[in-house]
Amino acid sequence: MSKLILTVLTLFLFLSGQALAEPAIKSLSLSHHTAQPGQTITGTVCLDTAAPEGGLYVELWCDHEADTPTYVFVPAGALEASFPIAVGPAPVREIKVAALQPTASAIGAIQVSGSPVLSSR
Repeated sequence: MSKLILTVLTLFLFLSGQALAEPAIKSLSLSHHTAQPGQTITGTVCLDTAAPEGGLYVELWCDHEADTPTYVFVPAGALEASFPIAVGPAPVREIKVAALQPTASAIGAIQVSGSPVLSSR
């Protein structure tokens, strides 16, 4: 009888841990892999499983002269969320963008070339 209780308890703990596991970052995709200074492109974070009830915030990071939000919010039940990446005016050759979690991350790169994009007023 005690072996059955131990088996049931082990199964319960295993399933509980699975239910509490947070979705992990599966990938980070970019709408373009090349950009000009001043251009805005779109990044998309994809998760390996749907975001839990209440949604999930994923931390974002970029180097050099680019601007991204600090976090992107993946709504409950969704597998992905998109965010803007504004390439700065400074002449750099490559910008790295990352989506970060304690247990997973994904990195993308944007090659920067050409003259700044001028906006018309």
